Amino acid sequence: MATPAPRAARSRWLNVFLMEWLFLVAGLILLGAYLVYGQWREHRQIHDRERERLLAVADVLHDNVGRQLDTINRALVNIRDELPRWRQSGPTLGDAHRWLKAYSDAMTGVRTLAILDREGTVLASNRAEIAGRNFRHRDYFQTASALSDPETLCVGPPYVTVLGVFALNVARTVSTPAQTFDGIVTATLDPDEFKILLQSVRYATDMQVEIYHGHGRVFMVVPHPGKAPDERAVASPPWYARHLVPGPSAGFAVVPAAPGARARMVALRSVQPVDVKMDTALVVVAHRDVRTVFAQWRYETWIKAVLFSLLVVSSAGLLFLLQRRQSQAARDAVVAADLLHRKNAELELLNRQLHAQSAQLRSLALVDGLTGVANRRRLDEQLDAEWRRCLREACSLAVLMVDVDHFKRYNDRYGHQAGDACLQVIAQALQAGLARSHDLVARYGGEEFVCLLPDCDRAGALFKAEDLRSAVEALALPHEANDTGGGFVTISVGVAVLRPSAGGRPEDVLALADRALYRAKHQGRNRVCASPDGAAEPASGTDTGASDRP
Repeated sequence: MATPAPRAARSRWLNVFLMEWLFLVAGLILLGAYLVYGQWREHRQIHDRERERLLAVADVLHDNVGRQLDTINRALVNIRDELPRWRQSGPTLGDAHRWLKAYSDAMTGVRTLAILDREGTVLASNRAEIAGRNFRHRDYFQTASALSDPETLCVGPPYVTVLGVFALNVARTVSTPAQTFDGIVTATLDPDEFKILLQSVRYATDMQVEIYHGHGRVFMVVPHPGKAPDERAVASPPWYARHLVPGPSAGFAVVPAAPGARARMVALRSVQPVDVKMDTALVVVAHRDVRTVFAQWRYETWIKAVLFSLLVVSSAGLLFLLQRRQSQAARDAVVAADLLHRKNAELELLNRQLHAQSAQLRSLALVDGLTGVANRRRLDEQLDAEWRRCLREACSLAVLMVDVDHFKRYNDRYGHQAGDACLQVIAQALQAGLARSHDLVARYGGEEFVCLLPDCDRAGALFKAEDLRSAVEALALPHEANDTGGGFVTISVGVAVLRPSAGGRPEDVLALADRALYRAKHQGRNRVCASPDGAAEPASGTDTGASDRP
């Protein structure tokens, strides 16, 4: 039968083992949650960044294609207006052929310009090979001839021309003096020029850029998969109608490019210039393969998952081996339970001492070694925390920027040791002047101090600044080189009060206090100056002028 001492020792070991496993499991869970959150956040950032880039590409395409449509529309209107004069030159319309050639040479986005009569026969064109041919069977002619408004630009669906080019036509109708249909003037968009435009905005190899006719037929795809498009392969993908027809002028979605295909990020923009009345818009589309976009993210996720798994296995295995050895040692030393108890007590004492030393070291790391007040690091931490607290509670935050007047002269006259002692006395005076527990005085650098006053309005901050200035002046520390302080050490104080906003930064209130301090020094030192915000009356010896730093 085991004695009470061995049983107590065995129970303690079991509790220790259980706690070690609990700590290990809790630590691994926290680490795993952190890694999962980090990867989720990175995934969201990549998604948002790629969305903005694709929408920007769609905007660029929209602007360029819109400008070309506006230019072509103006050219067609000019050609239509000149048609009566050209008809006077003779039945062959010789002037029209020359002018159409000049127009097409000037507009790089146009392949063919033509004038068709009411029967669809080409009267004039910049291409002699289509002159006299009849195209009344073409969709663009049928659509244009059916338009009731002659001021509408007709955008025909893509088709294969007689010259074997996959193209798209835009047309304006020609009317007789009696306002009856008398033919059309039409421009065939040059696919090579649009291909150059689409190719120029691609920034990734998996990216596809496309232009669709508003009814869903594709006009241009870069890069095109396989053979050139023709009338047997011009249907829009399934997501086209679902996400834009009918719908807004712009959109973004993550959808499969085709049934069973991998998902793609798709940005769409409808092109219909404000100054051009069109019967059908064009649609520009930019999309990328989602799997490719997140390829690097998946690789990093896989690496982190493997490393985390190795960490789980190795830490659990090491802890198991460690506890096994500890258990064996405990069984071997069960007869020495009393000694082990004393050793554990000693270790616990050392552990407490170590924690106390660690807390002391951290406290020292946040204290200025010379003055004993908070250092710059503590100030930055406290300022950030109070800024966020004041933002949540919608209260104001005041900062006093303090500078010892002519301190360099003090060092030059009395020596650096005396200067250090002077800074220590001033720091103690500032510390004693802050009555609230959450107020903070910190050494900002050199002879500058910062007083942090959370939940303090402008009047209170000015009162406290003047109180601190008077307290330092009342110390009557000799400073014969201070010609503005009557031969004693004085300070200048810059006051800034801000109500934190969501778009602001903690550094903003420091910058305002620094400018106010500069103004106090510029206006003669030994005074308090406030930032120009608000309209509070100054305290005694206080200047709230709004002049900025010169």
